[in-house]
Amino acid sequence: MRGGFIRALAFAGALRAVAAPSASTVAVLVILVSGMQPIPGVVAQSVSVRDSVGVRIVESPAKSSVPVRYTLSTTGVVRLGGRANRSSREFNHNSGYLGGIHLSDGRIVVSDRDRLHWFDARGLFLRSMGRSGDGPGEFRYITSICRSRADTLVVWDDGNRRIGIVSPEGGFIRHLVATGSSPSVQACLDSGQVLLVGPDIGAKQVLAGRLIDLSGNVVSRGFQFPSGSYDAVPRVTSQVASGTRLIVGDGRNNEYRTFSADGRLIQVVRTRDRVRRISDPEYERLLDFLVPSQPKKKEITARLRAQRSSTEWPSYGRILADSHGCVWLQDYHIPDRAPAAESWVGFSQDGRMMGRLLLPLAEGVAQRQLVAVRQNIAQVRERDSEGFLTLVFARIEPSRPDFACHP
Repeated sequence: MRGGFIRALAFAGALRAVAAPSASTVAVLVILVSGMQPIPGVVAQSVSVRDSVGVRIVESPAKSSVPVRYTLSTTGVVRLGGRANRSSREFNHNSGYLGGIHLSDGRIVVSDRDRLHWFDARGLFLRSMGRSGDGPGEFRYITSICRSRADTLVVWDDGNRRIGIVSPEGGFIRHLVATGSSPSVQACLDSGQVLLVGPDIGAKQVLAGRLIDLSGNVVSRGFQFPSGSYDAVPRVTSQVASGTRLIVGDGRNNEYRTFSADGRLIQVVRTRDRVRRISDPEYERLLDFLVPSQPKKKEITARLRAQRSSTEWPSYGRILADSHGCVWLQDYHIPDRAPAAESWVGFSQDGRMMGRLLLPLAEGVAQRQLVAVRQNIAQVRERDSEGFLTLVFARIEPSRPDFACHP
């Protein structure tokens, strides 16, 4: 899935192309404390649970207090892509949203710009479908794929602004045109419903969400996610699915929220991370990094500077969730300072902060991103020094059984 509207690295690339979409915060609820109890935690500091009119509130220490408790297994690893004998078997080097999903029988489907590829559970290539175009079964630029009921595939084609519905065997079923205020697919629910989110023209700075079924019928319009102004700081509000629930995250609030499919707030999970202000020199270095050298560099930089609304760095970057309710928050890093390793903190379905996972760069790998987690299987996208793309599927191993996100 597309982790929010823009993945962290894709955001930087988009700004370099002078496209600066943004997202914003989810409105804060007034919380009435009605009792507290400790959670068996993985850190010594206090962790509390409280109830607010039926909403579970979980508050944990800062994420920096959580040690590394997960590694990626070196056995049973499946690697897809990379350099191949035939270029048709290689993933598109220009794809910024390469991603895959597991079907219920273990097969893997990979979305690759304008094609879909099928592999068996061991990584053996089976078939491909799709090509560039706007006809039936054709795509311009695929930016997300998710699995719905009975392994039906829902493909968001951002280039054509439409949804492709594809059978688990690779048969084209239909295209659905996304009407309204330029919505995009954000999540699939196990019930066969798909969440679309786009600007709400009738309300200032609000993103409107609606659920549709696989025939395009609107099931619910009951979702609203406030949106903010344009800014160079990639503060992303993310909507991701977890079985029958929606997870909404925003790093500026040090929290994420769990909603039922009918829009009811179920749980709020917070951490006590300290807010760090953005200095003016830091902001100027960020603008210089994001805007490539070109004749209009000064003009573009000035426009972005005038649109500035961020005064603090986010608490976290992207957010991922799996079908069993486990949630992973990426430590935020300033885009012009590439970290030695991606760092993620895992939370159980009940909001317990479990431990940290590090993804250091491997030899010969220029970029390495965690793009999905499904039932303790991490999906990692790698780009080598020559630009070849690889998807790696490896099991997340906890240091102790009780640190496992779920059995």
